[in-house]
Amino acid sequence: MSFRKTGLSVLLLTVCVFASDLMAQPGGGRGGRGGFGGFGGGGMLGLLQNSSVQEKLDLTDDQIDEIKELSDDMRSKMQEMMRERNFEGMREMMTEISDEAKDVLLEKQVAMLDKIQNQQRYMRGGTLRVSKEFFVDVLEMDEGDADDAMETYENLQKKFAAKVNKELQAMIKNMAKELPKEAGKKFEDMFGGEIIQIAPPQRQQGGRGGAQGGGRGGRGGRSGGNDF
Repeated sequence: MSFRKTGLSVLLLTVCVFASDLMAQPGGGRGGRGGFGGFGGGGMLGLLQNSSVQEKLDLTDDQIDEIKELSDDMRSKMQEMMRERNFEGMREMMTEISDEAKDVLLEKQVAMLDKIQNQQRYMRGGTLRVSKEFFVDVLEMDEGDADDAMETYENLQKKFAAKVNKELQAMIKNMAKELPKEAGKKFEDMFGGEIIQIAPPQRQQGGRGGAQGGGRGGRGGRSGGNDF
């Protein structure tokens, strides 16, 4: 790989880390209304350009047009700052764009968007994924209460996983019955019986205030990258 290509790869990685760090900050945005966002297709602007999110928020055509203009503006500024390696400018610009995007929305739309962002951040693999740091840092609980909350959470997760396992086994059996005999037998042999639950890899203990998608230590590894 050429020096130029290597430098570009490092630059893009750095920008992505900045964006992820901004989106992961609890209480970010004006008035503590949620994280920042919007690099590439992700973040808050990415959500606001998703048709299902637009429908859920009941955005008007004018709001959709304004969001698109903000996204195009951010992309243009980001490219210029990448060329100048102005990383601090990127951070400030994304903060401003986030605030401007929320100003386009009604108060009830902002509240719904915050809920969607929280679900995107903390729900992966069809379940809620949080750690002790979530209870301490986000819900501002003390250490003792956070430990109790984690015990409750882990017990509920086990019960939930058992229900999912049972439903999945039933689904496999029912699917097998709907297939031609030989194909159904092969299908059930491939997937039927006990469903083996594989725990997500444990992350090493890290510093607090890490970025979304990596860099934060604590209990509960990430499957897909968004546990707190």
